[in-house]
Amino acid sequence: MRPFLKWDKNEIVFKIKNSKSSITSYLYFWDHSERIVCSDVDGTVTKSDIGGHLLPRLGIDWAHEGIASLYTHIKQNGYKLLYLSSRSIGLKGATGEYLAGIKQGQFVMPEGLLLVSPERTAKSMWREVIIKKPHLFKIECL
Repeated sequence: MRPFLKWDKNEIVFKIKNSKSSITSYLYFWDHSERIVCSDVDGTVTKSDIGGHLLPRLGIDWAHEGIASLYTHIKQNGYKLLYLSSRSIGLKGATGEYLAGIKQGQFVMPEGLLLVSPERTAKSMWREVIIKKPHLFKIECL
């Protein structure tokens, strides 16, 4: 019998009955013995929290120099990558595109699981930018 899930990344499409609307998501199936590196996005991959939100939208590269090389080497050493951001679910697509678009010399950011806040953008921005406590979501998430 063929297993329902394959190892690593599985695509899931949610379709609304009697509609052409759908949402694509991914389910990662990892063995319990996998080695995982969990990385923050804003302020870790990017040079700062607020700049990481705004500047890439203006076409300005705001990633730390050498980050793509570092994470590529981490992946090549057998680690799975999990990116964690307190950005809202509404920004998940843009955040994933941003990470995938980081190219530094011959290196690109490796693919990995991206976890974001299930809250609306205003509440996520308030927590991260105004009260400066993005760790509240991240601690709860982990």
